[in-house]
Amino acid sequence: MELDKSQLPNDYALYQNYPNPFNPMLSIAITVPNQSNFKLAIYNTLGELVDVLFEERSLSVGDHTFYWNAENNTSGMYFVKIESGNFSETKKI
Repeated sequence: MELDKSQLPNDYALYQNYPNPFNPMLSIAITVPNQSNFKLAIYNTLGELVDVLFEERSLSVGDHTFYWNAENNTSGMYFVKIESGNFSETKKI
């Protein structure tokens, strides 16, 4: 069976977290356009790394959801960042 390339994503995408504002358990959805290594991480407002959700492994092309359990972190604002090669995107959570 041949893949329909018109249905494959062209770019990475980092979507707004759900729920927003978040409860202790948060879901973060991304789109991956190709199989490449990337990092998905959580940072605090000082830019300090809080947690790494995924790093250096390749995922299949398409949509993926990751979960962050924040119950052991202080309340406040955090940032989620995806990095792969020349691509980088950050969202406030």
